[in-house]
Amino acid sequence: MRAALMGLLFGVVAMAWLGSGATTQTAQAQRNGVPGAGGEVIAIPLPGSDGQQIVVLVDPVQRSLASYQVDGKTAQVTLRCVRNFRWDLQLDDYFGTEPTPEKIQAMLQSR
Repeated sequence: MRAALMGLLFGVVAMAWLGSGATTQTAQAQRNGVPGAGGEVIAIPLPGSDGQQIVVLVDPVQRSLASYQVDGKTAQVTLRCVRNFRWDLQLDDYFGTEPTPEKIQAMLQSR
């Protein structure tokens, strides 16, 4: 089962990589080393609980993410959530702690 899970994760990452156009003839030394800098979909595997695996796909162009849960026993993939974070990034503060961005800005401007 673990081999099936790893194969599935490899398949998801490979599909994201192939779909991003990363197979062009550009030399690796000429590519930007920052994940997603060229608009590629970023795949982030995370450990889950009870034999589960979480895979998060981030699309920097669409400014969205999708989270998938992969069952370690059955290799079943379940979409857990999708979110467009474009508007989230427009917020200056959300459930932040002191000092808030406004207070930091005021402190810096008073110098």
